[in-house]
Amino acid sequence: MKKIVATLIFIMPMLIAFVFTNSFLFSHMYVPTSSMVPTLSVGSHLVVFKSYYLFNDAERGDIVAFLPPDDPVLNADEKIKNAYLTKRIIALSGDVVEVNSGELFLNGEIQEEPYINEKSYQDFGPVTVPEGHLFFMGDNRNYSYDSTRWQDPFVSENNLRGKVLSHFMVKDLLKSPKDMLMVAIAFGVFFLIYFIINFLFMAALGALAQNSIFFKDVLDNINEISYLFLLLILGGIFYFKDSIGKVLW
Repeated sequence: MKKIVATLIFIMPMLIAFVFTNSFLFSHMYVPTSSMVPTLSVGSHLVVFKSYYLFNDAERGDIVAFLPPDDPVLNADEKIKNAYLTKRIIALSGDVVEVNSGELFLNGEIQEEPYINEKSYQDFGPVTVPEGHLFFMGDNRNYSYDSTRWQDPFVSENNLRGKVLSHFMVKDLLKSPKDMLMVAIAFGVFFLIYFIINFLFMAALGALAQNSIFFKDVLDNINEISYLFLLLILGGIFYFKDSIGKVLW
């Protein structure tokens, strides 16, 4: 019993740190489709700052993670219903959007878009974005299921779940100091939160151990647990992060 309690106390700080970091600070995402090519390649990994839009307004051009809109095609796919989409914000509340002859017009002015893969074959609009909503498009215009194709083209700002701060292919990570720094910051924040929570857990346990033989034995058992076990748990958390993330949301 004491070993079970010791193991749970050993694991809990890490789980709490993971839940907090993944829910409110940094989250990892994977790009499975070509809708954002050439900006985001298929197989790219993303570092998403989850709380960005609690302190900042959405801006045109932001690449973001958001909850899918209510759309029959998206609703038919269970994986999409329980995941985030990644697109570029094209228009904000009050903007008039139109795609004509492959060109994007915003409030009547043609937009320069150096990030797109190719011009759109499909005309759209003009439409006006309602208050409190956003209009999204993928950079791979002709292979992106986005606001130009959804049943309701507008997505509530409340659906925003974070801004993409970094994107990279694992094989190219060492070639990009900026992306390496972002990954290091995300991991660093996680470990900082873990060590703070772990310190508080150990301090509380130490206080209990002064007046309880049971908690003294628990503390001794924790000290015997190998930190290799800690690393194995950490690896398991990140390996199963997608399932954990779905439960959290």
